Amino acid sequence: MKNHYIKPGAEPGQAIIKKVEPMRINELTNNYYNEYLRHMETKNYSQTTKANYKFSLQKFFKYLESKQTEEVNNDNISRMLEDYQTHLKENGNHSNETINQYITRLKPFLTFCKLVYDIEPIKTEKNRQVKYLKTEEIKEILKTNKEIKNRKTANKLEALICFMFNTGARVKEVTRIKIKDLQVNENNKHIVTIHGKGNKTAVLGVNQDTIEKINIMLEDRENVEPEAPLFIGRSGKPLKERTIQKHFKELAKATDERMIMETGTNPELTKRFTPHSLRHSIAIYLLNVKEKPVNIVKEYLRHESLNTTQHYLRISNKEVVNLGNETLI
Repeated sequence: MKNHYIKPGAEPGQAIIKKVEPMRINELTNNYYNEYLRHMETKNYSQTTKANYKFSLQKFFKYLESKQTEEVNNDNISRMLEDYQTHLKENGNHSNETINQYITRLKPFLTFCKLVYDIEPIKTEKNRQVKYLKTEEIKEILKTNKEIKNRKTANKLEALICFMFNTGARVKEVTRIKIKDLQVNENNKHIVTIHGKGNKTAVLGVNQDTIEKINIMLEDRENVEPEAPLFIGRSGKPLKERTIQKHFKELAKATDERMIMETGTNPELTKRFTPHSLRHSIAIYLLNVKEKPVNIVKEYLRHESLNTTQHYLRISNKEVVNLGNETLI
């Protein structure tokens, strides 16, 4: 059976939509779009999800405008999407996964407009190589950090990198952490409360080395009240995701250049060092270097499926908190 984004038909209890009267493109991109934005506000979507949907819709609308498309209905929507899929593949550096995401994000809007389409996602490489770093490579990045950043920024980024590798925290989770989320439990172990997806929380261990780096970072701070963000930008507000990504790119590029000069080899960290690659890195480290049970690592990384965790097994029972208390790098 083909895997369709939307199968012709309707959800249980709904009438099957067989035909939609042609609508002008400006009606789609204005009237329906504005109604859909109001509709989204009634849903429990995160701000990031809303922004992603809006961006994908506006990108599609821009394409329709460039093609001077005049109207859309159930007879031509599938062809339009196929043409758009081809356009994305031939224009710009879009991976197949990204193209599929763009198309998928159009789904709820088109359904809202009572449009039914049938299009297959682009096949992706199922066993694509996971981007991750070895602990030795993270040490090289931390070395570069001290060389090219001013003292306060270097201290902050060192604490940030070690914290993200230690806990496997997602970049958005990092921006939400407050100082009060770091505590010492009844067993005298350092823990942190992570505020994750869907308002879920998790309590993880933090090793002593990371705590020491965080304390050094906080010594440079004026506001260390419990409610203050743990990682802040220049304004004193939570460090932004884009700022973190920018710092990571700079460190990766500078480390590649230094390693080429020192060793004659290029580790290509610019292709692998991202905030999310640290999450991949700790998964592989715990499973394959420390040989931790896969079910414990699953809980530590807050994966919904055990299959996701098993994906990181490259070589073929402590409590979850205790994992994080071990010194990693």
